[in-house]
Amino acid sequence: MNEGKDNMKSSQIDVDGIMRTLGYTKYFHTTQFILISGSIIIASTNSFLYMFYALTPEYQCNNLTEFQFNQYNISINEVSVVYEKCSIDIINADKGLTTENRTLDCVNGYYYTTPVDKSIVSQWDLVCNTVGLAESTQTVYTLGQMNSGLLAPCLLEKFGRKPIRVSSHILLLVFNLVAAFSSSYWLFTIMRFLIGGAREVMPLYVIFTHVHT
Repeated sequence: MNEGKDNMKSSQIDVDGIMRTLGYTKYFHTTQFILISGSIIIASTNSFLYMFYALTPEYQCNNLTEFQFNQYNISINEVSVVYEKCSIDIINADKGLTTENRTLDCVNGYYYTTPVDKSIVSQWDLVCNTVGLAESTQTVYTLGQMNSGLLAPCLLEKFGRKPIRVSSHILLLVFNLVAAFSSSYWLFTIMRFLIGGAREVMPLYVIFTHVHT
């Protein structure tokens, strides 16, 4: 019985002794502090900026061209054209006319009060019939975190904490760069899912470090 206890004690790691040997302000601690601080800043900035790059600016339908006025038989002298957010209303200005009022879709896209590349909403016209797609990217991000929360512990146990941690940082950087230069909404959404997965590995790494220590 005593022999078993002695073996257990000898197999325990003297963490305090290791930390004293490494020193409190030397290369190891400085490097760890920089890496952890950098990852926290990147992750928090990514979440914070989402409130801005998914912002919906003021918008309305773009004006019709002269060709389209002729195409739709619209006479400027007889009707009033009102450009709404999601439609173009053609209203008879002369009450004596029997022509019915008409409504057209935004055939020329939308006009935004801010530059188009300031928001994913204006960049990919996520308004009117597609108004919910901008908010859904945050849901996809959360789904990525959930999947990573289930998968990451298995990877941490199999490959170790260090390889997974380094890989998650590299992947987070790559996924954010691809998302920043995405040419389509669907590519951006996929990147949001992967970013959520890579982001969730960070707190799990800390938990596993303390548990196994």
